[in-house]
Amino acid sequence: MSTSNNQPTWRPPSLPPNGTTSALPPLTIYNSLTRSKTPFIPLDPQGKKVTWYCCGPTVYDSAHLGHARNYVTTDVLRRIMRDYFGFDVHFVMNVTDIDDKIIKRAREQWSFDNFKKEHPQIDKDALSTTLKAYAWFGSKTHTFPPSLTPSSFESWAQTHSGLFTSTSLSDDDVKLKNRILSLRAVVSALSSSSSAGDEVDPEGFYKAVQPVLSEYLGDSLKSTITPSHHAIFTSFASTWEHSFFHSMSTLNCLPPTTLTRVSEFIPENIKFVEKIVENGFGYEVDGSVYFDIGAFERRGGFYARLEPGNRDNLGKLAEGEGELTVPLPSTTTSSSSAPTPSNPSSPPTSSSTPAAPSAAPSQAAPPPTSQFAKHNPRDFVLWKKSRPGEPSYPSPWGPGRPGWHIECSAMCSEVLGSRVDIHSGGVDLAFPHHDNELAQSEAYWFDKGRDADRREAADRREGEKDHQWVNYFIHMGHLSISGSKMSKSLKNFITIDDALAPPPPSASSSTTLSNSVTTSSSATASAPEWTPRKLRIVFMSGGWKNGIEVTPAMRKGVESWESSVSNFFSTIKALSLEQDELESSGKRVEHLFREGEKGVFEELGKAQANMHAALCDSFNTPLALEIISDLIVKTNIYMKENQKTPTNPSAYFSLAAVKEVGRWITKMLSIFGLSNNSSDQIGWGDERPLGNGAGQEGGGEGKEEIAMPYIRILSKFRTEIKALAISSKSTSPELSSQLLALSDSVRDDDLVNLGVSLEDRNISIGEMPLIKFVPASELLAARDEKRRIQAEKERAKEKAKEERERAEKEKEEKARVRPEEMFRNEMYSEWDEEGIPVKDAKGGEVSKGLRGKLKKLWEKQRKVYEAWQRENGQ
Repeated sequence: MSTSNNQPTWRPPSLPPNGTTSALPPLTIYNSLTRSKTPFIPLDPQGKKVTWYCCGPTVYDSAHLGHARNYVTTDVLRRIMRDYFGFDVHFVMNVTDIDDKIIKRAREQWSFDNFKKEHPQIDKDALSTTLKAYAWFGSKTHTFPPSLTPSSFESWAQTHSGLFTSTSLSDDDVKLKNRILSLRAVVSALSSSSSAGDEVDPEGFYKAVQPVLSEYLGDSLKSTITPSHHAIFTSFASTWEHSFFHSMSTLNCLPPTTLTRVSEFIPENIKFVEKIVENGFGYEVDGSVYFDIGAFERRGGFYARLEPGNRDNLGKLAEGEGELTVPLPSTTTSSSSAPTPSNPSSPPTSSSTPAAPSAAPSQAAPPPTSQFAKHNPRDFVLWKKSRPGEPSYPSPWGPGRPGWHIECSAMCSEVLGSRVDIHSGGVDLAFPHHDNELAQSEAYWFDKGRDADRREAADRREGEKDHQWVNYFIHMGHLSISGSKMSKSLKNFITIDDALAPPPPSASSSTTLSNSVTTSSSATASAPEWTPRKLRIVFMSGGWKNGIEVTPAMRKGVESWESSVSNFFSTIKALSLEQDELESSGKRVEHLFREGEKGVFEELGKAQANMHAALCDSFNTPLALEIISDLIVKTNIYMKENQKTPTNPSAYFSLAAVKEVGRWITKMLSIFGLSNNSSDQIGWGDERPLGNGAGQEGGGEGKEEIAMPYIRILSKFRTEIKALAISSKSTSPELSSQLLALSDSVRDDDLVNLGVSLEDRNISIGEMPLIKFVPASELLAARDEKRRIQAEKERAKEKAKEERERAEKEKEEKARVRPEEMFRNEMYSEWDEEGIPVKDAKGGEVSKGLRGKLKKLWEKQRKVYEAWQRENGQ
């Protein structure tokens, strides 16, 4: 039995046969089962195949950025395993389409939609039902007084005003705040309807009251939902499943090798539960089946391998049982075993452990007898008896459905067998979900014969260790915004679609994901705040197992990294097009290999070795991004130091060497899912699947090839006009200035809006501007930032000029004062012939020491005054 936070011993997988071991990469993975980095050894004797099970979504709402953090990060790791290390990865993901949240939300939506159809206008019945919903919802809200009328609501709400001013709230506080906001919306809608009479806007009314009214209707009408209404739940889940995978495709996540839906694995779930009961680790209570943790531990099992310190956390255990679970009493009645909240000091709210309203009398919880009681309050449900208004499937224990935890164990075991290489999911699933999965699966695969042969406790424990269901458990860290974890229950989330959508054109500014940076409504405002690529870079830069806090500094770093890569690619592309044109015209292009070129390849080799070490070090993606950035910097320095100049017109750098660097970077970006280009090409590739807007901005390869001849003509014409303007500066200064301004406008305005960048080079040695095709949004943002910086410099320059002028004026005004007059003020009452004070304002003698100081100031002013007289001819 576990009584501390110490984990049990983890047994490393057996090494493959001789000859195979040397082919395995020196990869270590941070393993939640050991809380340390452990060498990765696949179960496959050949060391090639890897089995991986990933906990998928519970589909009842839009996927948000917290989901993106989990699944995009998982996709990066999966791609590294497959495309970098060369493993044949069988990636299984489940979809939970039978779950308490789905059931509750589906019947709420169904009931609400029907209610709106029956009440297209806000009639008396609609208002009366809404008022009942207000009272019902309020009764389930912490401290809500009984019979509190809408007219008295604000007085009560003001007692919780601190919830709306505090910047640091507990999860329970956030839930209470959200419930108050929902109730306030109902009160406002009811008040507006009273004053509006028959002119109530149905759409606005229903939008305001939906959170409260739908929950009330879903509860009060659940008994009207019969087995014939099963489509209510399947269609609801199907809609959100489609939405989820659409979001994943937008984020460039690979589809699973095998997708498993709970609804399509009901027989397998029942078989799994039956085997657990047969092995002596489960028992039935009134149509539901529970896992017997006590029996599991008595026979050598270790419960809560991942988080032993939480094994008695009944609050978390209760959350894992689902929103519609009616708690059964336990035969254990001691205070130490009685169910208690995980945080007793926090006020209980109906949303902290959302309990469904009471079931019909025939379905009420049974009396606390040994026949109808859980053996232990920690025991969790394997098969859940269905109640009115819930979907059900026939089973040996009666109509019911799988418990949440059993689904993954059953489907994973069915597809991948008795042992799995990798199991992954969000860190919030570690306990109780993943710990329950481990216990269930070990109980299912338990060898009863081996257990019977081992009588000593130590032997029984060792026997249990013979089956290790999962070898590597990896958990993705949270995504936080302004210090708060994203959570649907806390209503603190941004959907993926909203994050990737461009801000409305009319908006003057839009709050960014970091909650502190705004995007102006200039031409760049039409670009999305976030793109799939930027999100992937964010998740990679934060690492996979640690939490990520999105801040303005992080966003700036991500944009800087992406911009440096984009500029590097566009430079290579522009130089390549330029070289191709020279070669096609019959000109010979140099291909030298000197010390500088050797240095480029040496740096590339170092980067490749460092990248290998980083990825072998538990997928160190922050370091991987840093390695790419560092290589780009060094390559750019090589090109700059070997660029042609008037003093060195024969300078040379090898474009072939630079392109080799570009190919390797492209290959790595493709492995990470940041590029869709193949390794023999250079650049981000076809960006449209990655959602970066290039398709909308004319970024396709074909369009560039078509546009290039015309751009070259325009560029040449602009260059010649600019050269003419410069040469005529002395003879026609005004015309020269106008032509130069026009030339700059073509470069900085006209072409930028088309996604074309012209980088002026040295005309004196015959170098024409370098032409780059870059998404217009990036060019516009860079131009606007450059202009902003220039404007700030101009303002600072003007301010400094004004300050100098003010100081000069003050200096001159001071210099014009005769020394005999400088001390003649109200501070003194008598002066000598030079104007130096001898008596203060009250007639007292000025001290000798003070007269000495005043004399020195007098002498200084005399010199200044005399200098002023000389300068002004006086």
